[in-house]
Amino acid sequence: MTSVFRAQGVSVSFGGVRAVVGVDLEIEPGELMGLIGPNGAGKTTFIDAVTGFVRYEGTVELDGASLNGLPPHARARRGLARTWQTVELFDDLTVRENLTVAAKDGGQASVDGELELLDLKTSAEAMPWELTQAQRKRAGIARALVARPRLLLLDEPGAGLDTRQSAELGELLQNIATSGTPVLLVDHDMGLVLNTCERVVVMDSGSVIAHGTPAQVRGDERVIAAYLGHSSAGAA
Repeated sequence: MTSVFRAQGVSVSFGGVRAVVGVDLEIEPGELMGLIGPNGAGKTTFIDAVTGFVRYEGTVELDGASLNGLPPHARARRGLARTWQTVELFDDLTVRENLTVAAKDGGQASVDGELELLDLKTSAEAMPWELTQAQRKRAGIARALVARPRLLLLDEPGAGLDTRQSAELGELLQNIATSGTPVLLVDHDMGLVLNTCERVVVMDSGSVIAHGTPAQVRGDERVIAAYLGHSSAGAA
């Protein structure tokens, strides 16, 4: 099967600090992949790199075509969509209008479809300030989806959600992937990622330390050490 997305040897440095070190990652069509790691592991920096917001070394490909050298807006036009940790909606527009301004070719059918997929139909005419945190998160995801991306990268969509809301979000993300849009999910909510994703990649100190099924990742000693804060001691 041909990968939708491929990153090879992606590295990011800020001065003398190596924030991301030689990360390789591939995502298949229809896949929901998780990317986890402790604070400072380099997860968001990796997303910033592949979406063009920070400079990097290595190669990034979407549908077999290189994205190297392209600015963020050009990568978005190629089909690389992302959300941010802070959901920034247009506060003077309704939920439907927020989606409409982002829709590819202004397609209202796409807007209606994403409102239904993200369980936002009853909130379509609401203003952003009337939404719950969970609804705001879903609205941000829906706005990214109306552009019909080839890959959706989500940065901490589970932040601030309770256990029930997190489980509901997991089901929605699975529906997005099975509907044809592969997803890379970055989140600190281990339950959300491990209970939702088919494959999981784990980063620590900028590098990938493990990858595999949720069951394989749960039992990996390197992952356990990283989350217990013992990775440095283990390396020593």
